[in-house]
Amino acid sequence: MGRAGAGTGRRRQTGAPTRIEVTGGVLAVHFSPGRFRLSNEQILAWISRSARAVAVYYGRFPLTSTDILIIPVDGKGVKGGQAFGGPGAWL
Repeated sequence: MGRAGAGTGRRRQTGAPTRIEVTGGVLAVHFSPGRFRLSNEQILAWISRSARAVAVYYGRFPLTSTDILIIPVDGKGVKGGQAFGGPGAWL
């Protein structure tokens, strides 16, 4: 697995995003090139469960449209995340 470079991620996305609909919003999930320990389907299931939990807690997902970029890094587990504001939310 390689390390991802710096930047907002908009330049590193590949292919068409996978859409996940939750109450109140739609998430567009993008995968950066590279190898993951889990399959894309397992990652998407985790994102979907997490987004639905947020929607239940708040009564709806807090954003109507959100882009999520998944970047592979060395090691196990989630290493962190970063949110980008502006015209459109990116995680």
